Amino acid sequence: MDEKTIQSPFDFHKLVDDYGRQPVIYRGVSNSRYALIPKIGRYGISKAELEKVEKSLLRRFKDQAVPYLNFRPENDWDWLAIAQHHGLPTRLMDWSTNPLVAAFFAVQSNDDSDAAVYAYRLYSFIDINQRPDPFDPGKLMMKYYPRHLSTRITAQSGLFTIHRKPSIPINSTRMTRLVIPKMQKPAFRAMLFRYGITYSSLFPDIDGVAQFLEWTLRDKFKTALKENRAR
Repeated sequence: MDEKTIQSPFDFHKLVDDYGRQPVIYRGVSNSRYALIPKIGRYGISKAELEKVEKSLLRRFKDQAVPYLNFRPENDWDWLAIAQHHGLPTRLMDWSTNPLVAAFFAVQSNDDSDAAVYAYRLYSFIDINQRPDPFDPGKLMMKYYPRHLSTRITAQSGLFTIHRKPSIPINSTRMTRLVIPKMQKPAFRAMLFRYGITYSSLFPDIDGVAQFLEWTLRDKFKTALKENRAR
């Protein structure tokens, strides 16, 4: 995996522009040293038990989530996408086709750590008609474009990668880690705000409105908030 350090938002734009029309997907992390492991793979579950545990979680999610949905998922791929979207540990990992969305998630928190945006030139994608079982995706990892089951997926230009071995971190020669130094996070937040990449645009619901208003307060009174938390 290549690594490049971003010195400014302009550097970020330039590096992204260099990809041209290549099929690049992006993922932002608030700490550049976080390993790229799907959430279900972070619990230290043995390989022999992992799939069993994940299937059990998904089955229970199906049983309990129905009253909160205004539509009926059509297959296990839909169910897995919805479960991932709402925080259930799965073998899916969130990505975006929009680099600014990835940058947003990279710089919103963890100001004491460098952030990173992963740019991945991943060509293969899964055809769920040929692979109806998400627990048997074929290759080790592929792109999965979900139906627009949620306004958030649409707003975030979202897609997933599906991992046959979710406890193994991604490390590919087709991937570049774009490191954003921690002192650059405020400049990135300002740039993203000017471009309209905010909580309320990426989370087009009442939660997004509240998060955006809280962000404006936190940004304005950040020093006082930090001092009070330290007491």
